[in-house]
Amino acid sequence: MLELQLRRRSPLRDDLLSRGSRDGKAGITITELAGLSLALITTRRAMRDACIDKLRTSYELAAPSTAKIVKGNRLSLSWAGPESWLAIAEDWPNLEPDLMAALGNAASVVDLSDAHVILRIKGATAAALLAKGLSIDLHPRVFKPGNTAITLLKHIVIQLWQVDESPNFDLRVPRATIHDVVHWLRSAGREFGLM
Repeated sequence: MLELQLRRRSPLRDDLLSRGSRDGKAGITITELAGLSLALITTRRAMRDACIDKLRTSYELAAPSTAKIVKGNRLSLSWAGPESWLAIAEDWPNLEPDLMAALGNAASVVDLSDAHVILRIKGATAAALLAKGLSIDLHPRVFKPGNTAITLLKHIVIQLWQVDESPNFDLRVPRATIHDVVHWLRSAGREFGLM
């Protein structure tokens, strides 16, 4: 009997992202963070506090109550709404069932691993590039490492968070619109030397 083995494939496999600037200097680089497991946690009615307690007990993470991302040893939690968080982990194929077991009836969990792509945008002008398409303020006084926002990049809903002071940013983009986002990033990034 023929046995099928399914493997996750990037929607960008034929749409290579930039690896630097035209002049060879360190410019903006955009890479896909492959192999991440993503799950959306949404608390059930009147169970928010119980869900937060279970996340703290099971994963030693304090679920953020504002637009922040918190990083743990194996799991990160990003605010995704008043009673929702995005769980992010590296190569954790059983993330959804593990979260469901840990949270019990306190929350619903949906696997988003194949539904979204995470892009990392690095470089000194990364904020300037993103500012061309975002309506939020990325100035260091306002948007700092660990901050996150769910917003529009041009006409596409994305979530972004600032990774560090460099500043480097991660973008969570729906798989169905990733080619539009990459096309926009390339077009908008030409003035910054993006190839």
